[in-house]
Amino acid sequence: MKTIVYILIAGALGAMSRYTVGLIFSSDYSILAINLIGSFALAIVFDWLGELSIISKEFCGALATGFIGAFTTFSAITLNNVTYITNGYYGTAIIHILICVFGGLGLSFLGILLSKKLVMRRRIAS
Repeated sequence: MKTIVYILIAGALGAMSRYTVGLIFSSDYSILAINLIGSFALAIVFDWLGELSIISKEFCGALATGFIGAFTTFSAITLNNVTYITNGYYGTAIIHILICVFGGLGLSFLGILLSKKLVMRRRIAS
């Protein structure tokens, strides 16, 4: 139960931090800043804090899942790929990167197209 409370609090703080960064930077740069900061922070949480046992495993997990998870999801993608690369799975890393980038772009476009169709149907029906 303590871990869930940590995740809830950290998640709220991560979401507020994301919002604050969005206020500081223009929208184009806020997403870039959030993704880069999140990637760096997740690596620090897992590698430095996790290895040195500076904080409890529960709190470390809450920082990663709650704070950084609410702040950005891009950081998890980058950590997965760094893990693949450092373990010698170069091909897997390349395929994963390509799927994440181009799959994400494709699904974003698909979502926009679907949204436009649904909006158009609603306008026609009313």
